[in-house]
Amino acid sequence: MDFTTKLRVLVLSQLALANRDPKDLAVVIDGLAEMLGAALVVRYRNDVAELDLACTALEGVIHGAAVQQLEGLRAMGALDRDDEV
Repeated sequence: MDFTTKLRVLVLSQLALANRDPKDLAVVIDGLAEMLGAALVVRYRNDVAELDLACTALEGVIHGAAVQQLEGLRAMGALDRDDEV
C-alpha cells in the first residue's frame, strides 16, 4: 500500500470508531483540519492569496463529498428519519 492508501485506511478507521461519540469525532476532525492546514501552509507559505484560494477550494471539495455521501446513504435507505439531524 502506498502512503495515501495507508493514510485513508487510518483516517476512515478512526472516523468509524469515533462516530460512536460526538466528542471523539470532533477530535478526529480537528486533527485532520490541523494536518491539512499545515500541508497548505507549507505549500503556499509565500503566497497568502493562493493559500486563501486553496482553503476555499478545499471547503468546496469537502462539502461536495459530504453531500454526495449523504445522498448515497439516503438512496440506499441506510439512514432512518431518526438518524437525521
